[in-house]
Parts: sequence; C-alpha cells; structure tokens
Amino acid sequence: DEWGTRQAEERSGLKLLHTRSTPLATARGERGQDKHRIVHARTRFEGTAVITDHRILRERLLTGIGRGKSYGCGLLSLAPVPASAR
Repeated sequence: DEWGTRQAEERSGLKLLHTRSTPLATARGERGQDKHRIVHARTRFEGTAVITDHRILRERLLTGIGRGKSYGCGLLSLAPVPASAR
C-alpha cells in the first residue's frame, strides 16, 4: 500500500482520496537474454484521486509505473467520478 501511495502522490501527479488494494496472482516468466527465472508480485490498486499535476500524470499514463511493465503491471486507467458519487 505504501508503494502505491508513493507512486500516485510523489510520482504521478495525484492526490489520493480513497484507495483499496487487492493482491493478484504472481507473474512468472523468463528473462529473454539469459533465461533467468522472473517472479513478480502483483497488486491491483483502485480508488479515487484528484489530479494535482496533469503533465506528470499524462507521462505516467503513457509510460506506466514500476518495474513490472513487461509483465502487464504498472498500467494506469482513469475514469471520471459520476456526479452521483461526489
């Protein structure tokens, strides 16, 4: 949870209002050049946030976050909060 908060608030231009984390199955694979075995823990973070820096957030949306991007991790998705939920 601390990693997710740090990634959002310090490195992604967001101010978290509410978050929930859910552990996911571990990603496993081999590194191509030397067939070294890779094991990567995964967690889904969901919640609501306020955008504090749209330039940084745009960059994170385009490039992702964290070291597990090649395993489908670190992808960000955004959706507006419905007016009824505000």
